[in-house]
Amino acid sequence: MTKSASILQSNWLAVAIILIIGGYLLIYDLGDGYLWQDEAETACVSRTVLQSGIPKGFDGVNYFSQQDGKEYGENYTWKLHPWFQFYWTATFFATLGESTFTARLPFALLGLGSALLGFFLSLMLWKDRKTAWFTAGFFAANTMFLLLTTQARYYGAVIFFSLYAVYGLLAVIQEKKHGLLHLVLGSFLLFHSHYLYALNFWGVSLVYVFLFERQMLKKVALTTIGLWIVCIPFMLWLIDTPYGSSFEIGSKFKEGFNIFTPYFFTHIFAPLWLVVPLLFYFFGNNFKSLKLDWKVEKPLLLFAGLIVGNMLILFLLMQNAFPRYLCGLLPFAFLIKGRLSGWLSQLHIGLPIFVLLIILFIGDFPKYISKINEDFKGPIEGMVKFIEETSSPDDVIGLGYGDLPLKFYLPNRIYGGLAADLPEDPNILDLIIIRQHPITDRDYSVTQFLIQHLDNNPELYKAYSINVQDHGFQNREVPTEHVYTTLKVNNPLVIHKKQ
Repeated sequence: MTKSASILQSNWLAVAIILIIGGYLLIYDLGDGYLWQDEAETACVSRTVLQSGIPKGFDGVNYFSQQDGKEYGENYTWKLHPWFQFYWTATFFATLGESTFTARLPFALLGLGSALLGFFLSLMLWKDRKTAWFTAGFFAANTMFLLLTTQARYYGAVIFFSLYAVYGLLAVIQEKKHGLLHLVLGSFLLFHSHYLYALNFWGVSLVYVFLFERQMLKKVALTTIGLWIVCIPFMLWLIDTPYGSSFEIGSKFKEGFNIFTPYFFTHIFAPLWLVVPLLFYFFGNNFKSLKLDWKVEKPLLLFAGLIVGNMLILFLLMQNAFPRYLCGLLPFAFLIKGRLSGWLSQLHIGLPIFVLLIILFIGDFPKYISKINEDFKGPIEGMVKFIEETSSPDDVIGLGYGDLPLKFYLPNRIYGGLAADLPEDPNILDLIIIRQHPITDRDYSVTQFLIQHLDNNPELYKAYSINVQDHGFQNREVPTEHVYTTLKVNNPLVIHKKQ
């Protein structure tokens, strides 16, 4: 029996519990609630992989841009994101068919794998089951992690491969068998999930090894340089678009700092985690008896460095301060909190358990549990079902926000949305959907165009009121903007159908 198999066998109960709880939290309700705009972008572009072999922003019928076509290269080649997420999703589409469930499943499985990997990485580093259990617990109890990894989007891949790359680095440092293979594979796939997180990993890893594991510097540096030679040209090719050329380094630093920092300390790593050990150190005699070996605890500095490095990159490079970009920080925050809990459990096991219970019952976690036990009805589902039941695939549709989900679920030609592609002759539109919550200037201008056409042709269309609340974001990926429950219908969705 190999050592890895032996570790799995000796921890079979932990694996079983993580799979059962994780399966309930991440997979049980995965097909409920239709894909929202960003998820549908991933799904639509992934579908083109099955058609042409590479991700594209046009499938021969509809365009998938949300940035005025700035995401495209030659022949609509998709260049806004690295391509792992599209090939990963396309694999599931090819084997299981195309649906809401199969669009999200690839990333939920990576989320489940992240909790397992976090457990075993903690066990490898600290040989302490309590620390490993607490680490897995923080994965399961964090609503932001649960929301991000149940999105049909690259976030789950970034979380998993960030952990896997770190596992590979630490395995190399500990001179474990196949450690170098894990490092190369993990960081390569992290790069192709999102290159910014890989650049941070490579930079922080080199600094960490230089400072604390210098005997491994040559091996890690040569490996990193080799990965740069292979990966960086693809990144430079990706960013060679109108969208990439619009980036201004540091132009949104203050905005990023003001959004990312408080979000990190309220939804990922509460400052209390730093205060509690300090209080025990200065005021609790028992804390001085804790068995701490700083040679063993060194990886905490690596995890802290990865968090700080990721934050700096977000401050400097991200043009929009969306909290979802904090996905790369999550696993390292959970590892640090797991280890701090392991320390506190040496004083009394009830201390970290009490903190974990507070997290479970205060905040967004109860709302998440309620969500996965409810049949959610939202405006995307309302639009899709009405069109499927009353229209033909040849009907032409125009709408404001929410075009990409319709382009995934329906075969129709769809104008408008964030692609903002409008027909020269609006009379070709068989259905018009006026959304009540424009998101950007692009879909606002589309909405005004459609309203003007309706005003000019009052007898041409009949309005149908759909019994769902028309609201903007639906399955948004962050706790503060996510819609957890079906909303009461105050402003119903309205669809105008040509008579």
